[in-house]
Amino acid sequence: HALHISVCRSKFFSFLIANHLKRIHDVTLNDLVRYRFLLVKRGLAVGTIRNYLIAICSFFKYLEENYIIFANPAKNLELPVKKFRLQAVPSEEDINKLLLQPNIGSKFGIRDRALIETFYSSGIRLNELSSLTIFDMDLTKATLHVKGKRGKERIVPMGKQSRFWIMQYL
Repeated sequence: HALHISVCRSKFFSFLIANHLKRIHDVTLNDLVRYRFLLVKRGLAVGTIRNYLIAICSFFKYLEENYIIFANPAKNLELPVKKFRLQAVPSEEDINKLLLQPNIGSKFGIRDRALIETFYSSGIRLNELSSLTIFDMDLTKATLHVKGKRGKERIVPMGKQSRFWIMQYL
C-alpha cells in the first residue's frame, strides 16, 4: 500500500515538474483536474485513477493538517465513481450440481454439504462462513450469529436444509 502511494505521488510530482509547478503551494484545483484528465487520457481504469487521486488527496490533507499549506487544493476534487459489477447468478441446475458434489457417505462429505447448504441458504460472505463456530449457531431457532465487516454482528436465518445437514454432521 505504501509503495502504491509512493508511485502515485512520484507520477504526480513528474506531472507538476512538466507543468513548471516548482512549489507545492502553487498547485490549484485546476492543476489537479488537469492531472485527472491526463490519467483518463492515458487509458487507465477508473479504479486506478480513483486510487491515484485518493493518494494525492491524502497527501494534500496531510500537508494541510501539518500547516505546510494553508489551502487544500484537493478538498473539492471530484473522484471518478467506480462501478461495481454484480456476479452472475448461478442457475438452479448449477446449484443442484454443486450440492451433489460432496460424498455424503463420509463425515467430511456431510461437513462439506452442511457448509455449502449454509453458505447458499444464508447469503453470508465466504469469510463469515469460514469464521463460524458451533457457538455461533442456534439450531433450535435456526439462526446464525455472524460477525461481518468491520466487526459488525448480525443474526441471520438458517435454511431448513442447512440446519438438517449441520445436525447430521454433529
